[in-house]
Amino acid sequence: MNWTGVLVGANAALYLLLAYQLIHARRLQTRRVGNLREAFGVLDEEVKRGIPSLPPGRTWREVVAEVKRKDLQVDWVSFGKSMDAYEEFRYGDSGGSADYREVLKLAREVKRLK
Repeated sequence: MNWTGVLVGANAALYLLLAYQLIHARRLQTRRVGNLREAFGVLDEEVKRGIPSLPPGRTWREVVAEVKRKDLQVDWVSFGKSMDAYEEFRYGDSGGSADYREVLKLAREVKRLK
């Protein structure tokens, strides 16, 4: 048996798997953001691409209702707090400094729908 050929084949398979994982991870990566407003901007972009059935001028409540039907793995309580903080920010009641990790997590989940 030619062990060199087996090892070369195994190395090639491992490198192909590694390359696939790197490409896949990069494709699903969301861009870095620094605040709640930017996080909702990223989510809005992903919703436009990932759920084209939603009409223009939709509200965030409509978006949430649609993505909840898709059974995405998101902490909806935490996301709801972020959405409330974002709405307060948009209407001038706060600085918009809430935790936005679940917003970005939802953006990644929506991105996977494509």
